Amino acid sequence: MASWLFGGCQAANVPTYFDIRLDNNSLMLPRIDENTSYGHLNGTVVLCLNKPLPVKELKLHTRGIQYVNWDSTTPEGRHKKAAWREATFYHQIWSFLPESNKSQKSLQPGNYEFPFLITLHNSLPESVEGLDDCYIRYELTAGIICSWGSITRSKDMRVSKALDPLSFLEPESIERTWPEKIAYRISIPGQAYQLGAPIKIDFRYIPLLKGVRACLNQGATCGIPRRHF
Repeated sequence: MASWLFGGCQAANVPTYFDIRLDNNSLMLPRIDENTSYGHLNGTVVLCLNKPLPVKELKLHTRGIQYVNWDSTTPEGRHKKAAWREATFYHQIWSFLPESNKSQKSLQPGNYEFPFLITLHNSLPESVEGLDDCYIRYELTAGIICSWGSITRSKDMRVSKALDPLSFLEPESIERTWPEKIAYRISIPGQAYQLGAPIKIDFRYIPLLKGVRACLNQGATCGIPRRHF
């Protein structure tokens, strides 16, 4: 990994590899009515050194961050982030070096793995992404404190809540007929989905008149091809 990624640390001493690995990039919170109240996700901080690295601290921070700056009068595309509106509602810290170690410790060349377990209560909110003026996100940041600066690596994690399994078994469909033109049916396999989850939509068309042409959601501009019958 390029040395410029590691802030103020001296190029001769930076790790050859430093990253956060998760068993899954998303964490599922259990339903309120389940026996357990916590969701769990395993991960590992991976560090590879080809030279000794003097270290004061080696920690991992997990933060839940919320931001709300909704203003209906703001023109589209003109949103400016107000940093003071961003708030941390969850913070967990792992220290991979003994707390009694007040002086620098020299990590010798080699490959290191520091496992951790993320535990979130099901009362915490789900991730909300994709909007500039409001979001809820969870971020992991691994940090190494050296005598000359810091080395950090961050990774986002999606948090969603488990839904009642029965809600996935209730398909929803709409059937309509455009008299003497076309009959169509739009269906989805379930009525409930987690935020950010993909949704499969099935479109079926039956032409009632020769030469009818269907266009889905202005397909010429959104990349969906027009269909001719």
